[in-house]
Amino acid sequence: TMQERYGVDNLFYSDEWQIKNSRELSLGISNVEQEVVGYIVEFLNNNFSEASDSSMYYGQGVNQASIQDLKRRRTYRVDFLNEKLKIIIDFNGNYWHCNPEMFDSDYYHQHKKMLAKDIWEQDKIRVESLEIITGFRHLTIWELDWSKKREETKEIIKNFINEKS
Repeated sequence: TMQERYGVDNLFYSDEWQIKNSRELSLGISNVEQEVVGYIVEFLNNNFSEASDSSMYYGQGVNQASIQDLKRRRTYRVDFLNEKLKIIIDFNGNYWHCNPEMFDSDYYHQHKKMLAKDIWEQDKIRVESLEIITGFRHLTIWELDWSKKREETKEIIKNFINEKS
């Protein structure tokens, strides 16, 4: 438990945990997400050098891309965007996006105060809006897939990037 491991009921009260995770928290992305984005950037650098300077993503001193949805009066932040290739790649954490392979549709997400099925619908609307607003193709990578089926997931990313719009 958190109490046993860190001596607190809430990790945000643990100095040890805060220090350990400060880099992750300051970037606003997880270590796993950093791995995925790192892989995408490396793949682009090695295979699409002419397009690699058109990427926006968190980390390495670069800001995360923001897309304005004027119709819904929202700003969507995407994990990776490349303007030349016209692609968006997002990384969905299992918990925050209630991975359907792990959560039932009626699971109640305590932090978001929503049912899993409503989170999925919100994510679907977000992706559809991003594709309409930007005209870019979109790919979602799940944390579980990256963790359990990494090589297969890398192939999915490569095929998505190589695919012509």
